[in-house]
Amino acid sequence: MTLPSRKFNGVEYFRRPQIYHTKKDANEAAKWWKDEGYKVRIVRSSHKIGKMYDYRIYTLKV
Repeated sequence: MTLPSRKFNGVEYFRRPQIYHTKKDANEAAKWWKDEGYKVRIVRSSHKIGKMYDYRIYTLKV
């Protein structure tokens, strides 16, 4: 199974399947990925649910 990917500055990052609804939750999850040795990008979608957005995490193994 291949993960969906997205390029940031010409480098391919892979999307993780979890969706977070608050920036705080996304940052907490990103901390875990960083501790595991990954570079992390958090992307906020334009899709809005009430006052919340969808946040997705993209990772790159360093």
